[in-house]
Amino acid sequence: MPLHIEIGERRIARKTYIYIRDNGIGFEQQYAERIFQQFQRLHRDEEYPGTGIGLANVATIIARHDGEILAEGRPNIGSTFLFRFGVGRRQCY
Repeated sequence: MPLHIEIGERRIARKTYIYIRDNGIGFEQQYAERIFQQFQRLHRDEEYPGTGIGLANVATIIARHDGEILAEGRPNIGSTFLFRFGVGRRQCY
């Protein structure tokens, strides 16, 4: 199946999020918080190469910009990552 990536905007409970959705390997929703922790891989290296640091870095960057990130996934269907910045309205220079 060819890779499909979609970028858009979604409103959830009066909050506007930017989302990135793919049709990749996905994940079980019960592990959504775990994927943002360093070296917490959900798949074996043979299935999907990587170190388990990428999404942890993304979460750190978003947190440093006073934002939040959410994840939705379904195995073999894909993943959606939703994020927003400036939750606390901290001013950056």
